[in-house]
Amino acid sequence: MAASLPVTTALVSGLAILFLVLTARVIRLRIRHRVSLGDGGNAELTRAIRGHGNLVESAPLFVLMLLLAEMQGANTWLIGVLAGGFLVGRTMHGICLGFMKPTMVLRSGGMLLTLITMIAMTCVDLAIILL
Repeated sequence: MAASLPVTTALVSGLAILFLVLTARVIRLRIRHRVSLGDGGNAELTRAIRGHGNLVESAPLFVLMLLLAEMQGANTWLIGVLAGGFLVGRTMHGICLGFMKPTMVLRSGGMLLTLITMIAMTCVDLAIILL
């Protein structure tokens, strides 16, 4: 019988939706500005590319940490809150970079929420093996 991993499944689904939204944004800007590779020196495209790239860079590690915690029986409520916080943080950051004029509050808040949830998930994983 397959393991039930509702928190990991929910997070990965949410991240996939965000990934697709950010990917579509980069594609639209590439078409609009006629840039097939790189950013063509266009600041709007640069921001969209980085919003997308930052998600791709940070999400796999968090998902792996979440999966390990869930498979080892971590408190579902706790890891659910952390997963939700991570998704909100990544959404804030990605939408800010990909769709908005620079706003440090949204970008910084998203990054801070991402880092806090990463640190907390690291603590959960370590607690599982040490306690």
